[in-house]
Amino acid sequence: MKVFIITQEDSFVIPRNMQLLADSKFINITGACVINSKNSLSEKKGLFIRNFGIAQVVKMGFVVIKDKVLNVIDLLFGSHLLKHKRSIKAFCTKNQVPFFKQRNVNERDFIEILGELNLDLIVSFSAPSIFKSELLSLPRKGCINLHCSLLPKYSGILPSFWTLFYDERETGATVHYMDNEI
Repeated sequence: MKVFIITQEDSFVIPRNMQLLADSKFINITGACVINSKNSLSEKKGLFIRNFGIAQVVKMGFVVIKDKVLNVIDLLFGSHLLKHKRSIKAFCTKNQVPFFKQRNVNERDFIEILGELNLDLIVSFSAPSIFKSELLSLPRKGCINLHCSLLPKYSGILPSFWTLFYDERETGATVHYMDNEI
């Protein structure tokens, strides 16, 4: 199955999940795109400071910087040092998967590139964009989204944080087919 992944930058969970997909005998990851838009978590620094406090944001900043340094060192050694990559781009380099960076996945040029890939499925991991009809209709089997809560609860960003914050007794994940509405 030819799969394309659309996500946002993450050095904690998404690269590992992508590797699990790549290790599957049934899935061929034909490309990955990191969305860098105003809705991306990397653009929400104020939100993080308000919710977590400056000390936690600084602490997480050091973790992100450490991961970036490890990725550079890993690349210098031919991507053989780190078993679990710490960025989407590092995962793509290691697995020889085309890497894209977009502000808007609904742009005509990007849709044309995806159209040429003859995709079976697009997988959205925390993609901070609403996919429009043209993008949704490209893959034969549609587009699916992974959300780290049992929707509709905690439907916004950071669902895992809110689950812990409210001391929930149970949680889960939702995988659903996407349409052009929220």
